[in-house]
Amino acid sequence: MEYVNVFEKIGYGKEITDERLDLIFEMLFYSGEDVRIYHEAGDDMGYIVACESDVHGAITCALLSCASRGKAAPLFGEFTARHPENRNAELLWHCGPFPYSAKADRSEAKLFNTKPSFKAKDGDYTIARFQGDSGKY
Repeated sequence: MEYVNVFEKIGYGKEITDERLDLIFEMLFYSGEDVRIYHEAGDDMGYIVACESDVHGAITCALLSCASRGKAAPLFGEFTARHPENRNAELLWHCGPFPYSAKADRSEAKLFNTKPSFKAKDGDYTIARFQGDSGKY
C-alpha cells in the first residue's frame, strides 16, 4: 500500500512539503521550552509511548505527563493482578515502555524478549486509563 501525500495532491511540491515538515519537526522537538512538545524527564527520552498501537494508552500517558507538568515520565502498565497481601495495591506488568527513571535502584535492567525488564521503584502511583465506549468518552 502506498500512502498518498495530501500536500502534493493539493498542489504543494515535494521539496516545499519536506522543508515544512522538517521545520515543524525541529520546532516541536528541539525549540525552546515554551514551544516544543518533547521534554526530557531525567534519564528518560521523554517520548509518550504505549504498546501495540494502543492509542487510548498513549492518550492516557500524555494526560499523566501533563498532570505531572513534565516532572515525571508516565508508566504504561498493561497486565495487572491484585496484590496478594494489600487490597489497595496492584501488580503491573508491561510490554516494554516503562521509563528507565522508574527502575528501582538495586534492580538490574535486562532485555527479555527484546524488551527492557526491571523492577520498578516501590511507591505510590496514579493508575489511570482513558477509554471510550461506542464512540463516547
